[in-house]
Amino acid sequence: MLKSFRKLVKQFQSLPERDFRHGRTEGQTLEYIASLGRDAGSIQELRRHLYAHDPEIRRAAAQALQAHKWSPQSAADTQVFMMSLGSESLVETFSVTRYLTDWETETSLAPGAYWTPVVLTGLARKGAQAKPDLHKISADTGRSLNTRRLALWAIGLIGEHDVWRLYSLFEQQNIHQLQQAVIQALYFSGPDAIPAVVSMLSEEKDQELALELALSLSRMGTEAVSELGELMHNEQRMVREYAGFGLLASADPIGLSWLFSLKTSDRDGRLKAVITEWMIGLQADASTWKELSSPEAASALCSPARILQGLTRTDNELLTSLYLSMLGRIPGGDALPVLREIITTTGSEDILFQACLSLSAQPEAETELQHMLKKGNPLIRTYACLALLKTGFPVMQVLAKT
Repeated sequence: MLKSFRKLVKQFQSLPERDFRHGRTEGQTLEYIASLGRDAGSIQELRRHLYAHDPEIRRAAAQALQAHKWSPQSAADTQVFMMSLGSESLVETFSVTRYLTDWETETSLAPGAYWTPVVLTGLARKGAQAKPDLHKISADTGRSLNTRRLALWAIGLIGEHDVWRLYSLFEQQNIHQLQQAVIQALYFSGPDAIPAVVSMLSEEKDQELALELALSLSRMGTEAVSELGELMHNEQRMVREYAGFGLLASADPIGLSWLFSLKTSDRDGRLKAVITEWMIGLQADASTWKELSSPEAASALCSPARILQGLTRTDNELLTSLYLSMLGRIPGGDALPVLREIITTTGSEDILFQACLSLSAQPEAETELQHMLKKGNPLIRTYACLALLKTGFPVMQVLAKT
């Protein structure tokens, strides 16, 4: 019964928030808008069509409103109006609080809502001046959970140099989704966040959050890999275990070779079992671990072909996460079809998020992610948007056409 209920909820979440066509075809709707455009008393009807999901309908409504010399009063109206006309948005003139409040009155701000990519992009474009307000909103328990998550993502995308503020916010939270969003924001912030993420991993007791922290470090480069190596000497088994997962996910030959000594160790049984299964997926010698005996040998495990093979042969979510993170460090053109399949079929939001990040590291990733912004699945749109914003891509130009 619970699974059926969750499935039903997902179906409702995937529906557009509004349908302004009332059963009309696109052509009929455009004719209707043209007729409204000749009637000065139909401004509000035209304004509502600004929020249609069809870009042609939005554009027609915006042009009709422009002909009436209409001036939008809210941040949400301003952004969608200017976006539909192909002009630069003026939302920078609105405060973050006003911006989010205006959007909340027009549409859902859930991560899986249709307009979430537009809201995220607008927040990220506001830049460093927006960070104080975004911090306040992310810590405001009076705000919805979804709004706070968007604020956290925006902080990371803008570039958060005072990462210890996010660390403090993480410690104050007991809501899993917000803690996860803090970790993701720290990853978006870049290498400056490494010390904070290391500290969080050394203290974390929740396995899902520990994995999120380890995967974030695995994507942060050589310095983060060294920190994961140091954590392998931690007295706590769980810290060593997830540091080891991070090293596996890093696709760093030197970091991988540090795991070889575990072969003869009498502790860390679960980590050893995962390493063995991970190696089997990569067609390595799981009985001797000889590929982990040196960085040179370990580099053979880091080929896109082997990683893709591991991905296609496992249904274990942990191994899938590790292989996906590896692909984000080792781009390979043949990965596109596999990642596309995972993104369009997975039922796991975590796997979807990781797959989009890995896709952003692939050749021709921008084209593929732009295509995903046009998908009907709102969560794919949101995570594709996050991956593009992480690369600095001008997302708003694409969203105007989707």
